[in-house]
Amino acid sequence: MSVEGETSCSLPTAEWLARQITEAFPWTSAPTCLVGANDRAYGHAFRSRIRAMGIRDRPISPGSPTNPKR
Repeated sequence: MSVEGETSCSLPTAEWLARQITEAFPWTSAPTCLVGANDRAYGHAFRSRIRAMGIRDRPISPGSPTNPKR
C-alpha cells in the first residue's frame, strides 16, 4: 500500500547505525556498554564502530522476553 507523498524506507544498515551512534555519543562521552537486540542490522560496521569508541556490545539472547523478534 502506498500513500501519496509518502516514501517507503528500507531497514537500517550497519553503516547507517554506525553513523547514528557516532552522532548520538561523541567519542569523548560514549557509554561503556550498549545492550540491544541480536539483530542482523547491527553488522560488522556497527560493531567495529562501537568497539573503536570503547563501547562493549551486550546483545540480548534470542529467547529473551525483551527481544522484539520473539
